[in-house]
Amino acid sequence: QVFASVPPGCSSHPRCAYPALASSPMARELDVVIFGATGDTGVMGCCCLFFRARALGLRSWAPAARSLEKLDRDVLQRLATADPGPDGLRPAPAIQADVRDEASMLAMCRQAKCVLACAGPYSDYGEAVLRACIDAGTSYVDITGEVPWVEKMMRKYSAAAEEKKVDVVSFAGYDSVPPDLLTYLAAQHLKQGGKALQRFEVFVGGAGGALPSGTLNTALKGLDAAKSSALGAFTFGMLGGAKPKNKSGEKKPK
Repeated sequence: QVFASVPPGCSSHPRCAYPALASSPMARELDVVIFGATGDTGVMGCCCLFFRARALGLRSWAPAARSLEKLDRDVLQRLATADPGPDGLRPAPAIQADVRDEASMLAMCRQAKCVLACAGPYSDYGEAVLRACIDAGTSYVDITGEVPWVEKMMRKYSAAAEEKKVDVVSFAGYDSVPPDLLTYLAAQHLKQGGKALQRFEVFVGGAGGALPSGTLNTALKGLDAAKSSALGAFTFGMLGGAKPKNKSGEKKPK
């Protein structure tokens, strides 16, 4: 999901974005900052750039988190003993940033051409990152699967992102990228045979493993919201829960 425009040279394949960032005329110290670097997804992102940053066209990157102590203990100390190899790149000094501290978020965003937001649930932690990126004129990418939140952010920030010429890309994670790539490859294969893809459905199953804590918290929060909405609808808000809305979208008065 793109609020504004896609950077020149970028396509549906996420790897295509990095050379465009590396060659951007934007005068920034860092190509990419990974925010939420101590979470499950953030750690994976740090490992990816540690071993693959140069191959992806990056010249600099840094991890960012609320707790630098936790970041150092859980991520940086482990990477310090590893060899990034010719395709990898060691990170720049870590950045302390907290969604509850707007100044720290702006300071982080002003150092980077792009911020990869990995801290979820995004309905709790995402807006502060997005707002800071737009204010700083920094590209924003997240890996959320929270459709209602993304729709809300689109309505709230699309105009500002367009005005600032900021690229905002959501759904860049597991939930979306594999189906997008499968659809693209299937369409290209059919096109070579003179046919056109009309419809494509993907079914994903699980085979062990575990959920990242941010994903689990998102699911639990969504369940709580659904229960609250149902309770409010059946009791007209008299027993708690979200009060029903009238046709104009406003909550009914008591």
